[in-house]
Amino acid sequence: MTPDRDDLLAYALGTLSPAEAARVEADLDRDPALRAELRADLDALALLLDDLDPQAVPVSAGAEQTLLARVRAEGSPGPGAAPIPLPSARPPRRWPVAVGLVAALALVFVLLPRPQADPLEAYLETPGAVERSLESDGERVGTLVQLPQGRVFVQLSRPLPPQRTYQLWRIENGTPVSLGTFERGLLVTLAPGSTLAVSVEPPGGSPQPTTTPLFVQPL
Repeated sequence: MTPDRDDLLAYALGTLSPAEAARVEADLDRDPALRAELRADLDALALLLDDLDPQAVPVSAGAEQTLLARVRAEGSPGPGAAPIPLPSARPPRRWPVAVGLVAALALVFVLLPRPQADPLEAYLETPGAVERSLESDGERVGTLVQLPQGRVFVQLSRPLPPQRTYQLWRIENGTPVSLGTFERGLLVTLAPGSTLAVSVEPPGGSPQPTTTPLFVQPL
């Protein structure tokens, strides 16, 4: 099961149990696109934390002297009055502020829309990845990326007609076997020497191709 946003947030904050964290890490190892998505989220959170850091707010030179002069100008306190507390030179405790910032960042992580990472770029950056161009009638229609451990990522760039979906097939002894439907990209695991094909089908897919395959690609 692919980790959802709550799982990734809990993993980033270190609140998962060891078993749950191991499961998320295994999914991240298997899916470079998911790993890139988490990295982008962590980078965004780090930038936001820098923006909200109270210690990063500049204090003008002479601010303390200005405050003291204002206190003196208001006069001395009357008899029996408590002395006016002066600002301490000690930096404020940051732990309560940090807790509040983490809570705020968690809400930002969960609620704000995020730009979607391009899975093709993430897969192409995987060590050992091999890129192949997918062509139909001499025109490039997509990209196939062969990855370690028999994984293959197929992404098509040609727009789909209305109310249609792509369906990926493995050609087995001359018979197409469905590997699933997709709108843009699909990751599958295949045995060496497999042959892939993609056809355009009605929503939900078909038991067998109903259109001429866009391409037939041996691996």
